[in-house]
Amino acid sequence: GLKAVFQIEHRLNPADGSLSAATRFWDGKALVGLEGSFGRFWMGRDENPAYTYSQSPGDPWGTDTVVANGTIMNGGIGATRYSNTLNYRIAASGLTFAAQLGEAGKNAPAAGTAEKRTLSLGVAYGAGPLTLGLGYENPGDADDIWTTLNASYNFGMVKLGAFYGTGKDGLAKKRQSYLLSATAPIAGGELRLSLGQLKNKDTA
Repeated sequence: GLKAVFQIEHRLNPADGSLSAATRFWDGKALVGLEGSFGRFWMGRDENPAYTYSQSPGDPWGTDTVVANGTIMNGGIGATRYSNTLNYRIAASGLTFAAQLGEAGKNAPAAGTAEKRTLSLGVAYGAGPLTLGLGYENPGDADDIWTTLNASYNFGMVKLGAFYGTGKDGLAKKRQSYLLSATAPIAGGELRLSLGQLKNKDTA
């Protein structure tokens, strides 16, 4: 019942093979680990749990297309992936818990410097049409922190969602965001709508 898992992702321009706007060769995921009845344990470069279980699900576009609400979801504080990390995830009865701890000084946050280890936690619950998620992220600066909550309910004809984020950046400035969303199947595709805002609460 024990499995070894790995994944590596390289970004490149297919026309000439050059790096695609990235300074590192493995700019996507680069991980290896073990999975069993105890859950999954892995290490390397990967998406952080706050992003996976709260930020991305709260955005009706997720990482798809150029209209994704990335800055609203991470507050301009967090990052999608962190390098040199230890990760753990376990799921049962619709509930998922995941944690990630990164090496100190290896992941520069969006604002400030990497003074300590990165830390990210994510909790998600899904039962039928209801989905809930909670995320906590500290990119490694002494001051920055970002906490998010998302919820959605699928009524069949339309899926409604709400997202809320609060925290502070590397300069200890308070930030707050919200996003309301709706998706609905239409003509063989999907209609997606969102309305959101990111505020610096310490700015008049």
